[in-house]
Amino acid sequence: QSEKVCAVGVAGTSGLEANIVRYRNSPVMHASVPDHMKPILLCSNGLRAAFPPATTRIKAPRLHCDSRASSALSSTADQCRGDFAQQAERTRGY
Repeated sequence: QSEKVCAVGVAGTSGLEANIVRYRNSPVMHASVPDHMKPILLCSNGLRAAFPPATTRIKAPRLHCDSRASSALSSTADQCRGDFAQQAERTRGY
């Protein structure tokens, strides 16, 4: 029994070129972010295409933790940092 709710809304960014501009220099494209969490481009045949390279130096992403995290954790921020570091380590080399 989940209390999660799904909502549909209008996209803030629409179109291929607009999304490339939005994400190519975004912190989500930083080397510390696991590849499976980054946006991808797909060709018409369904194969993955290379995302255009950044045009500026990409800053590391800021850490955001779920404010509803369990109070049993001694430090939510430390837990989130540890989870992110573990995920990055597991996906290194992909």
